[in-house]
Amino acid sequence: MLQQVLRILQEDQIPQSLQKFEQFKIQNDGAKVLLERANTLSQSDTEMVCRWIINSIEISLENKCLAYNLLGCILDDDDEKIENFRHAFNLAIKNNFDISNPLINIQKVYLRQQKYEKVINCFKYSAPLQGQYKIEALQNVAEAYLGLKQIVQCIDSSKKAYKVSKSLFGINDSKTKEMGENLQLMINNDNLRQTRYLSNQKQNHARRQIYNCYGVGSQVDKRRSLFKNQQLFEVYRKRSNTANQTKVGFSRTERIKNKLLDLSMEEQKLQIIHNNEEKEDENQFKTQGATQRKGPKNNLHIYQLKSQNENNISQQDKMIYIQGYLIQQFLIESAQKEINFRVDDKLFQYQIRSKSVQKETETFEFFQKIQRALDQVTIFLFTCQSQQEAIKIVTILRQDKINKQFSLQLNLQEFELILSSEIDLNDFQCYSNLQKQASKLKSNICQIILIARFALSVNIESMQLQFLEFANNSKYFQLFKEQFQIILGFNPDANIIDPKIKQLQLREEQFEIIVSQPQLKIGSKMMFAVDCTIQFWMNTKTQTINEVEQKVMNIKGQINQIFFSSLKLVLNDSNQIKVWQNFLYQFYQNNPKEGFNINTELVIDLKGEPNLIDEKYKLIEQDLKEFQCKRMSFQVQENIAKILSEKQQYEKRFKSSLGIIAQSIGKCLIQIVGVKDSNIEVDIYINDETKFENISKQLQQEFFSELNHHVEKNLEIKDLYTFIGLSKEQFLEQYQVVVSKCQKEYHFISLNQYLDQIKIIIINTQKYKKENRKTKILECPNILVFNLLKEQQIQQSSIPNDDIQIIYSQNQKIILQGINEQELGNKLKSISQSIQQLENQLTSITCTFQEKQVKFFEKHFKQYCNNLENDRKASIKFHKKINYSLISQVLNSSKSLQLVQTNVILLECDAIVNFIIQSEDKTTMSDLSKRIIDFGGQIYQKSVLNQIKNFNKTQKQFDINTYEFSSFRNIHYIINVVTSPQFTKNIYHYETIKQILDGLFLHIKDSLDIRSLAMTILDDTENQYSDNYSLEIYLKTIINHLFNDNQTIKKVYLAEEKNSRIVQMNSILLNISKCYQPKYQWQWQHYNAFVNYDEDANKQIDEAYERFLQSGQETIIQLKFPLEKKPSTHFVDLQSFTIKDLSSQIEYEIVHNKNIQNNQDRYFINNKLLNEDLIQYFNAMKKKNHLQFEIFWKNLNVVINNQRIFQMNNETQYQRAIQKLPSQQEIKVANQQIAYQLSINSNQESQNQFQIESFNQNLNKNILKEIKQFLESSTIKLKVDIPQISEKNLNSFCQYLETIAQKIIGKIIQGQQIQIVIFKNKQQKLLNQLEQIKNFASYYPKKWIKQEENYIKVPLQCNSKEYNKIIGEFKKTDIGKIKAIFRIQNKTLWNNYIIERNKLFEICEKQNKNLLPIEKKRYLWHGVSSQHPKVIYTSLAEAFDVTFSKVGLWGQGIYFAENASYSRNYSYKLTNEDDSKYANNLVFLYCLVTTGKAEKKIQSVDIRKPSEGYDSVTGLTRGSNIFVLYQMHVRRVYPAYEVIFS
Repeated sequence: MLQQVLRILQEDQIPQSLQKFEQFKIQNDGAKVLLERANTLSQSDTEMVCRWIINSIEISLENKCLAYNLLGCILDDDDEKIENFRHAFNLAIKNNFDISNPLINIQKVYLRQQKYEKVINCFKYSAPLQGQYKIEALQNVAEAYLGLKQIVQCIDSSKKAYKVSKSLFGINDSKTKEMGENLQLMINNDNLRQTRYLSNQKQNHARRQIYNCYGVGSQVDKRRSLFKNQQLFEVYRKRSNTANQTKVGFSRTERIKNKLLDLSMEEQKLQIIHNNEEKEDENQFKTQGATQRKGPKNNLHIYQLKSQNENNISQQDKMIYIQGYLIQQFLIESAQKEINFRVDDKLFQYQIRSKSVQKETETFEFFQKIQRALDQVTIFLFTCQSQQEAIKIVTILRQDKINKQFSLQLNLQEFELILSSEIDLNDFQCYSNLQKQASKLKSNICQIILIARFALSVNIESMQLQFLEFANNSKYFQLFKEQFQIILGFNPDANIIDPKIKQLQLREEQFEIIVSQPQLKIGSKMMFAVDCTIQFWMNTKTQTINEVEQKVMNIKGQINQIFFSSLKLVLNDSNQIKVWQNFLYQFYQNNPKEGFNINTELVIDLKGEPNLIDEKYKLIEQDLKEFQCKRMSFQVQENIAKILSEKQQYEKRFKSSLGIIAQSIGKCLIQIVGVKDSNIEVDIYINDETKFENISKQLQQEFFSELNHHVEKNLEIKDLYTFIGLSKEQFLEQYQVVVSKCQKEYHFISLNQYLDQIKIIIINTQKYKKENRKTKILECPNILVFNLLKEQQIQQSSIPNDDIQIIYSQNQKIILQGINEQELGNKLKSISQSIQQLENQLTSITCTFQEKQVKFFEKHFKQYCNNLENDRKASIKFHKKINYSLISQVLNSSKSLQLVQTNVILLECDAIVNFIIQSEDKTTMSDLSKRIIDFGGQIYQKSVLNQIKNFNKTQKQFDINTYEFSSFRNIHYIINVVTSPQFTKNIYHYETIKQILDGLFLHIKDSLDIRSLAMTILDDTENQYSDNYSLEIYLKTIINHLFNDNQTIKKVYLAEEKNSRIVQMNSILLNISKCYQPKYQWQWQHYNAFVNYDEDANKQIDEAYERFLQSGQETIIQLKFPLEKKPSTHFVDLQSFTIKDLSSQIEYEIVHNKNIQNNQDRYFINNKLLNEDLIQYFNAMKKKNHLQFEIFWKNLNVVINNQRIFQMNNETQYQRAIQKLPSQQEIKVANQQIAYQLSINSNQESQNQFQIESFNQNLNKNILKEIKQFLESSTIKLKVDIPQISEKNLNSFCQYLETIAQKIIGKIIQGQQIQIVIFKNKQQKLLNQLEQIKNFASYYPKKWIKQEENYIKVPLQCNSKEYNKIIGEFKKTDIGKIKAIFRIQNKTLWNNYIIERNKLFEICEKQNKNLLPIEKKRYLWHGVSSQHPKVIYTSLAEAFDVTFSKVGLWGQGIYFAENASYSRNYSYKLTNEDDSKYANNLVFLYCLVTTGKAEKKIQSVDIRKPSEGYDSVTGLTRGSNIFVLYQMHVRRVYPAYEVIFS
């Protein structure tokens, strides 16, 4: 067996090997083989092996110890390394294994972390160490003592290590020799150190100067005098040449030498500073002048700080206040310039001394700079009533607008506001006389400090009062914020918008105006949104909210005007005004009538996208020139003219008829405008003057000649409405008639065709009234039945029947009128029976399509539906209905799991899952599976039977297959999951559920491109589910798969019809939503190993342990386990009523009877009544006819007290030890950023069904076939390239595609191509959206010239603004001469930059982190000394690559500088081969960088990334601010320009 597994190992199949080890139960032998071969495995395989060994019960502790140690070696995280090494060490200690490896490894990690004390503490366990391990442990301790600067102890440990090495390997061994050299070097260095002595005070002061200047580049020969030890100097020189190497890469010898070097440099500098200070005359410090300058001999300059008596600020307090604000900067600058700068905290002086005669001029200039700064500084104080008030005032005063107002009112040029509590005590570590007072000042938490600089002297008392007044008034400041969004149909041009916004900001300087970059609104006609914010700090004492709101509304209007261009078209001609207002306005619907009157003028105000309103302006102008209005008069009967002149709104009765005539002419309007004498006046609007005569003739013939008048006496108009079953308005509209009553006469005016019908209706109305006829009305609900009855009535109309009159009205009402009420009732009954008979003859087909298909058909095929009713006696009914009830949902980003109450086949989604759980006889399946099979149709049924038949021939546990439907179904696929009868027995076990769902989601991932999936609960033939535990596993596994980043499914429906199941599932979701996070992983002892409790038991013990910690009292709990938990403990046989303990094989009798009181089943074992859960479980299994089954049934207690924690079997009293480890959840929800929305209970309507109805089923089928053909001919398959857009916009684009596409083929991934099936009428809209998206995503700078290629380099003209702007930035810090500047236009790199920049913006938006404009976009310099920078800007993939960069002052990253003078040191020198024109000149890059929030960090080569909440790292070196971007962020840089200079 082992040989078989070894063969698998040779094929690098680690997972299969682990399974075989477990299958053959040779885990321990397998572990030995794997550990021996660990060096041949990949890191991931090694980690898998180690974790398998650690978690396996059957493997020996010795192998576990080795696995823990190996795992610690391969992991990257130091904390994880330490944890695993400790596990290995503890196992080794307890079981007398070799502790050498884990102990040495722990020391190494602590050394790397510079935790030197812990390295030394580890050594106390080193007694068992032998040979090389002893040497290495001693060397680690020596290095730790060196790190702590404890040289004597370091030498002592090194001597011990050397002694051991010499005895083991001899004095000539290379390692022994190297150790001897290192030891001698330390001894020599210590001897030198012993000869020097400095007081603590001076050492601290000097060290501060050394630390500030350490690492500043200078010539090696200038340093030589620092090293009396030549050997150390050689080390220093060698180290200077490799300054860019990382500390991690140094050998132990190099690390020791470098550390000694640092110590030596520090001691030598301390000695020099001490010697110089000893020579100074102490009396000079007692002088009280403002400044003194000593002669060239001493090169000493002194600034004496003065107190501010006007507001009671002493010299000491003033020195403390300005330390962080001003002095720290000068200390850094002095170190960079190699000038001695000393703070005397006793005499309150600043002393500056040059290091050499050559630097005297520079030193004096530096002193003058300090003198000017300190002369200008004045301190003001304001004490608040509480710390909260102080914080509030400072926060307000630091706001940009308030800050600016504050500086203007007090005439401050440069100032800083701080709280006393913000004083940094670290700034005073070297100044003992200031420390105590600084701490005292810091404790004054209610005080605000204003540090101001004035070019001219000021009245301190007056300024102090102004400061107090402003600070007091700031209490009344309140922020007013107005936020709104501008929705645009176009992407606004930033080159136009930004300058206008800036001008508006300048005009309204009291207000802060923030306008965001446009964001995409994919799927909307108005595709772009701009977020706007107007902020104003109002003084509630002097300003009202109404005043501020009025000003803000004014600014809001101005912002809208900037985005929406405006064109005004002024009309003076009255005819044009009339044409526009009455006719043309309707063809420009964005702004109806779009104008306003000013005296006799009409102003048409057009607003919108500039190019669109320009086009609109031209069209309106053209229409106004071409169209004219001509008024014509048509003579009518005098009575008609008279009646119409007295009626109001009569013209709308003839609007339909006149509209039909106008439509036959073209773009025309015919409008009755009045009556004059016996004429009706009509306005005709048309753009062809030659057509007026023809229109006049047509109107006369078709309308006015046909317009007639009828008078009726003795008529009750209500009787007429009742007779025909219409309301008054319905009658007037249907017959296009004007009705007027004059005394007792009714006048009807209409066209002859309508008047004839009205006359007949009047005759019948009068006749039936005279005969006192009764009326009965019957509503016919079905239009087909109504039309058929109406048709039969028409055919029978040749047979006169004066007794009963039947009228079929338009609203499906049948009106019966007759003299004899009994005959009328009989006729009504007869017609009702006919309706019933005809309704029974109707046949129908209910069709379930996609909702978008049904809506499209209803909208675009109305005429077809009307023709069906009129010509083919068939109808199509569209109706909304409740598709499902949304109970609860789980959300994560754009994905969701929805618990819905519905029949799964009614849902509209890409696929549904049919769980076919076979019973033992393989003949029955659940009702739900049968319904899904019926829903699928005959072809699907055959495929399912074939799948089951083929599957049953195999030995597989389950099989998954997919069936695809045609386009016209509410789903695309059914995924069949068929299980074997044997597998079905354990269908509710955790492993079984997980296997099925893992297989299902893997099948979907590998075989299908779907975004929505409907599932049911795993069900057996009895439609029973056992317990919450299995359901919880089922739900958690689905959630884990759904929210996996690699899963393309966006939505999963979990469908269930039964209300009891819904309640159960909702309750389980509630439990999952509580997101239990175990505090510990509890384990019970199994022989010599410990085994994890499952999650449920772990939670119970966690809660008990928490109660124990709170109470301090012994805590005992009884563990509750799910009965299906594996491995089982008992076998139950309800046929023979026995239960067998599987471990002891002892069998017990089960006594079964019924409770006399309630007739409920009861079960007893050993005369003990079983608990309710077990009784219910037995009854459920009996109901399912499962009479033999296994259960997990144990009566276990957990006891927690001060002595120990253990588990006890209540039956046997057997005890097992329990231990706790850091928590490791076996089953957990994949992503913790999940939102649970529970008990929503909202009904979701859909319109994905319609019904075809007729009297012939074959006709129904033919109609369905025609509908499918219509829909098929209306669709088109398109190829779509997914644009390079942000994840947020990609999700929106995906949602948009899902709303318009009937089918999506392929994965929606940036840069990929997919195919979609959509309706042809949506094609242009989609293409327009894609064009807008691509233009937005690939929005190249306006200054770029057009290019076909991906990359071009464009020379800038010397007189261009672009060129001069870059020169200006260059000359700020560099005196070189620019020879040429080239703009880099690389589309790929620009797209990369935009995507990454937008990602950062989205993250900041989610975190409510506002980036300043400079943080979003700044230009910085970058040099590449080793090769031409074209390797960066010509790339087709990536511009910058950290792996090619050296480790700098802030670690390995890409460095950018504010100062060109800094980056010139890293520039590349051009050769003739590079460019003969510019050979021997230098070249570097001017880059566009989105730094985001930059974190100021102390220099350290170990920095790998910025801290949480920051996006880059910044620092100061050689007078320039430096920005560093690390591996994951380098795409936020675009190499914008290449600059060649000398």
